[in-house]
Amino acid sequence: MINNNVFVSVIVPNYNHSRFLRKRIDSILNQTYQNFELIILDDNSNDDSVSVIEEYHSCSSISHIVYNQVNSGSTFKQWEKGLSLAKGDWIWIAESDDMCSSLFLQELTTIISLDQNLSFVYCKTMLIDEYDNNKGIHNWGEEIDLNHWKQNFTVDGSSEMQKYLWQRNFIPNASAVLFNKHKALSIIKNITSLKYSGDWLFWALMMNNSKISYCATPLNYFRRYSEATSLIKNKAGILKRSIENMYVINQLLKIDDTIILNPYKHKWIIKEWERHKNALNILEYIWPPFYFSLKMYFWKRYFYNTISHLRKLNISK
Repeated sequence: MINNNVFVSVIVPNYNHSRFLRKRIDSILNQTYQNFELIILDDNSNDDSVSVIEEYHSCSSISHIVYNQVNSGSTFKQWEKGLSLAKGDWIWIAESDDMCSSLFLQELTTIISLDQNLSFVYCKTMLIDEYDNNKGIHNWGEEIDLNHWKQNFTVDGSSEMQKYLWQRNFIPNASAVLFNKHKALSIIKNITSLKYSGDWLFWALMMNNSKISYCATPLNYFRRYSEATSLIKNKAGILKRSIENMYVINQLLKIDDTIILNPYKHKWIIKEWERHKNALNILEYIWPPFYFSLKMYFWKRYFYNTISHLRKLNISK
């Protein structure tokens, strides 16, 4: 029997995903768990997104459709807007190019109904390509600990952050998560200035001094394809993402000062630099913003160690 006591606000922030949008919206509307409202936010798309969204205008599950007249420049600003409109105590940011199992809400709300003191619950994620082909399990977490994510668990969030999250964001994407609106409202301002790594900081702040749960059933389908924002590998994108990643690491140190920095635990950042033939050259551009924004101990214990490591890699110019 489905427990309908948890009301969920589903927020779909969209920008230029018209070719995936019907499948995304349909995967939400076809959930076996129906106690939700749907909020669709379009960030001034210049494709056919508006036409697709208007097809659903009369759907009774949709409580808000908002079209931005100017692009916000950050999906996290759209998160904030969605939170301000949401009536539910639980939020699902259903990213507009992803899909999900019809059991997504049923399974995750069942976990929440057992313990509403959770700050969030997330599930295992499958990767799909632009044609919906299954590309296997998303394994960022398994790269840190091979066995940790093989079964369901409920754990102390602060401990989880200290053990795992400071190394990298092990949550594949927001589409995999249901989170508590009231805690989210108290921290959302911390990430709206970020473009690439705001979700990593958001999960850290959400799990601090809270419990979180994980569902080992793959219910989220994370779409990865050549045009996806997270896969753009131009020099400017690598630079901005690297700056944001290092900023988030510094914020994690402020949240938990017992974390011991080890640059080798952040090889995934280093690998992004390695993939660009001029990786070493971009470091000179990182200096000014980091000099003013990060504490000296962070430079000494992380930044200089990272530079030293990069130089040892003998990257060709």
